[in-house]
Amino acid sequence: MANKSMQIFCDMMASDIQPDATVMVKILGACSELGVLQLTSCLHSYVIRGGFISNSFIGASVIDCYAKCGSLDEAIKVFERSTDKDVVIWSSMFAGYGIHGQARESIKLFHRMVTDSTVCPNKVTFLSILAACSHAGFVEEGIEFFNIMLNEYQLMPESKHYAIIVDLLARIGELDKAMCLINQMQSRVGVHVWG
Repeated sequence: MANKSMQIFCDMMASDIQPDATVMVKILGACSELGVLQLTSCLHSYVIRGGFISNSFIGASVIDCYAKCGSLDEAIKVFERSTDKDVVIWSSMFAGYGIHGQARESIKLFHRMVTDSTVCPNKVTFLSILAACSHAGFVEEGIEFFNIMLNEYQLMPESKHYAIIVDLLARIGELDKAMCLINQMQSRVGVHVWG
């Protein structure tokens, strides 16, 4: 599907049809699925030339694309150059660090966001942080962020959040606690929780 999307995009460009922001987000998503760094770089250049870089969803997609194509350094550069960092941009960078197993950097960036900006984390932010903790095996930190999500930000977790917490509890052999959590939340959780 990603190859087909890229072909349609190339056909659009050859026909002098200019893509809009929605098309750019979709094509960057297709590019991240393909994992071709050179293509990401070309699309990033097009985003800049086309004046799309100020769109936070496109900026976040560029960050995500670089991270998924193996260039965390380029993802960081795009993030740092973003002039209007909203929750979408921040969350994308947290996820990028997580993809590369750099949960500590993701956690440090979270603290930077809450202390140096006016951006308030949302459920996607916490999902990105929890995933980073899970990939790195940071059990205590993951549980701490889950509690911060609940207690400090009063955000109700969704099944994906619970799935990560169940995974973290299982990693430390707390299967009884994991099952208890699943049973308590049975009406609100989906199949993600059962891993």
